[in-house]
Amino acid sequence: ETSIAMIVEYLDSFVSDHLRMVERLISAFWGRAPALTHFGTMVSMLLLGEARSSSGLEPQTQRQRLALLYLMEAVVRRSLVEFASERPAEKRAGAAKLDDACDRVLPEMPRLMEVCRPEEQK
Repeated sequence: ETSIAMIVEYLDSFVSDHLRMVERLISAFWGRAPALTHFGTMVSMLLLGEARSSSGLEPQTQRQRLALLYLMEAVVRRSLVEFASERPAEKRAGAAKLDDACDRVLPEMPRLMEVCRPEEQK
């Protein structure tokens, strides 16, 4: 969780106007930072504060949530590249990451849609 929080803080502080560049960050750290594929942690971070948990962490700001969503999208895109590979090992790894993303994100989709909607609609 700390690794993902640090990446989100970096994105919020230094890349916030160019979040599409997140894909470059993912490509640079792919295979070196296993936390990038911890979808359960990313979903929990997006929902932090919504349930008023006692984790001791501050809820994400709208900008941090947006950065985290861009991060998740970039990880899914990179997983799709692996899945499309001709190499069987990469294909299996990509499929496993995509399966995990679906298992972690889809059950929480209604709550995620509620938490991530624009402020003026809340």
